[in-house]
Amino acid sequence: MLEIALTLVIAFVLGSFPTAYIAGRVLSGADMREVGSGNPGALNTARSVGVRVGVAVLLIDAGKGILAVFIALQMSVADLWVYASALLVTLGHNFSPFTGFRGGREPPAYSESPLLCFGTLPPSHSPLASSSILSPVRRSSP
Repeated sequence: MLEIALTLVIAFVLGSFPTAYIAGRVLSGADMREVGSGNPGALNTARSVGVRVGVAVLLIDAGKGILAVFIALQMSVADLWVYASALLVTLGHNFSPFTGFRGGREPPAYSESPLLCFGTLPPSHSPLASSSILSPVRRSSP
């Protein structure tokens, strides 16, 4: 039981680390919530600070999801909790307490990416499949 709780808390905290916000503040002094689209995410960072920084933010954000699932797998929790950790890392990213519960806007595919990396998600549920379904529905940024 302690392993499950620890896994889920770690996943949320990892997801809530505000990569774009910190990159914007450190590298340009900008608050990513107040420039460009107002979204503290990789795309707005790339547009406002620079493509290299935006790509770095994207890779770090993806790494947070992969790390959360890796930790869950190492804790040997049931598959349900591995999936829950992928969901919580996404919720932490989208609603970071460190930025007033305003985080990046990631599609549901974000939570599937780490699961696919570790082979715990069937290919039919891949991020590409979800993105192709969701892309006409919602845009991350103007």
